[in-house]
Amino acid sequence: MAKTPTKSKAKAKPKLDMLREAVDFIAARPGTSPAALAAELTETFKAKFRTTSEGRHYLKIGNLEAGARGGRAGAIENWANAARRTLRVAAA
Repeated sequence: MAKTPTKSKAKAKPKLDMLREAVDFIAARPGTSPAALAAELTETFKAKFRTTSEGRHYLKIGNLEAGARGGRAGAIENWANAARRTLRVAAA
């Protein structure tokens, strides 16, 4: 019996305006504790944080997700770097 092809969901494109705003928001708060910054990101941008059973932390804002093994601070830093790269590619 032949398998019926399944439709795969297209990956949602990052919301560039939200990425730009969130990167600027993070850059404007050097020295802020990761917990306080996470709370502000959640409130302002509806950021989603998740932790896997292996201890990796992920942050998702504007359809862009990045993770780290170093806790929320690492996830925030990696997310900001990924957002900057995405914005740079989109501008080219």
